[in-house]
Amino acid sequence: MLIYSSIAFITLAVSLKVITEKSKNFIFRAKTAREADAKANLSPAMDRLASNIKLQANLFGSFN
Repeated sequence: MLIYSSIAFITLAVSLKVITEKSKNFIFRAKTAREADAKANLSPAMDRLASNIKLQANLFGSFN
């Protein structure tokens, strides 16, 4: 009986360890994907901002 309890306890511990590691990996991948999406969405906005700044600098320079 003690052997069966020990085997069950070890199996439970290993299962919890595996589940914990898989959830950590899943959370990390989700976070990385969110950051990549945020950077991808930010890039066009930054390009538009840079082009607007260049345009304003050109317009301001033409008045001097």
